[in-house]
Amino acid sequence: MKQLAIRSAFLAGTLGLLAGHFSTPAEALTCVWRGTAPFCAGECRPGETEHVRTQHPSEGDSCITGTKVQCCKPDLRKTSDPTAANRTDRPGGDYSNFDLTNLGASFRDCREACALDVRCRAYTFVNAGVQGPHPRCWLKTTVPPTRYSDCCVSGVLPGPEVGTDRPGSDYRNFDLSSPKDGECRRSCARDEICKAYTYVKPGVQGPKARCWLKTSVPPPRPNGCCVSGVLR
Repeated sequence: MKQLAIRSAFLAGTLGLLAGHFSTPAEALTCVWRGTAPFCAGECRPGETEHVRTQHPSEGDSCITGTKVQCCKPDLRKTSDPTAANRTDRPGGDYSNFDLTNLGASFRDCREACALDVRCRAYTFVNAGVQGPHPRCWLKTTVPPTRYSDCCVSGVLPGPEVGTDRPGSDYRNFDLSSPKDGECRRSCARDEICKAYTYVKPGVQGPKARCWLKTSVPPPRPNGCCVSGVLR
């Protein structure tokens, strides 16, 4: 009995150490496989930690020679804007791309371009020096899967809800200079307080179109008066 108790204690201690070593960290990780098949020579980049090294990765092709390595770093994708994900690319689905030449251009300029265009569902902002001397903005008609990359900031903006009102939670409303729901959508996108908006057509609340910005996401209601959208 004494030997059994000692073995049990040893096993419990060993399992405890293993659990501590392999437990999920409090800070989420973003990981990417390094190494190109079939002749792999995967190595992590500065700031990344090697987690798995294998000839047969869970993603992508296997290696004939060498190994691929799964490299991870703390998930730093959060920015001050909840629509955006730092160190994230969304390759594919592009219908427009252009340089941002204004001084101090940031992902917000790309996000606003996406917010203004009703076709745009997602965007990727590429840092200056990656695809030329200026930052570059890519607008997308779909929402491609995310891919870890130091090059970029990406985000998703859901499409407009035509024939939909979202009454309530308003903190600001104003007439629009043109009868275009994209102007209301852009106003919401530029304001980090704004989570949703409702565009009211001209002639409903006055001769001009009106925009209502909201601090939360009220339930939708069918109504031909309006176009609504949720940006956060």
